[in-house]
Amino acid sequence: MRVESERDKGRQSVDAAMRLQVLWVNSLSEEFLVKDIEAARRIMTALRKRLEGNSEPQAQA
Repeated sequence: MRVESERDKGRQSVDAAMRLQVLWVNSLSEEFLVKDIEAARRIMTALRKRLEGNSEPQAQA
């Protein structure tokens, strides 16, 4: 049953890392408004499309 024990240890390590990541992400974003994050996402998406060669302007929603 050593494989199960190693698997359990791995799962516990991943779970611990994910808990730390949630705290880290929350601390990074705590000063930003949702609307500002959404605006940044739209801008980054438009820039990515232009960089990939799809430079047609999109209509504003």
